Amino acid sequence: MPTVYRIIMALLAVCLYILAKPAWAQGPSGVQTVSIQQLDDIVRQPGHCIVAVMAAWCHPCIEELPVLNALAQEYKDKGLRVVGLSLDYAGPDAIQPIIERLKIQFPVYWAGEAAIKHYNITKIPLLIMFREGRGVKRLEGGRNRAALEKEFTAFFAQD
Repeated sequence: MPTVYRIIMALLAVCLYILAKPAWAQGPSGVQTVSIQQLDDIVRQPGHCIVAVMAAWCHPCIEELPVLNALAQEYKDKGLRVVGLSLDYAGPDAIQPIIERLKIQFPVYWAGEAAIKHYNITKIPLLIMFREGRGVKRLEGGRNRAALEKEFTAFFAQD
């Protein structure tokens, strides 16, 4: 019986490891690698969504992140979803430490170089605003809190 017990426990441990491994690979704040199709499915859901396009090497992007994080929390009850999109060639690991340090609460994804072409990204930081699954506005360049609050208010006022 002890041998059967050990085998069952070993199998249980392996199953738990396999199930938990994806969460470990994402890191604490979960910068996830997704395909373009998966990203489209995420941002094109009904309601209001803002995609914040960023990179770890982009100083204006990093400066804007805490403001976006705060506004994402403030507008969450109105139905806003903010989603980050990292363009770092090094993959999701490049932006992960910044996301952790700034305690960013919205999900951040990495879709590789294909995202640049698919979303026609020519400058960052970039905010792409989606309403009911359609891209309705693009805001290039970094903005301070007052400018972002004005844009968020206008985004909801057009309903």
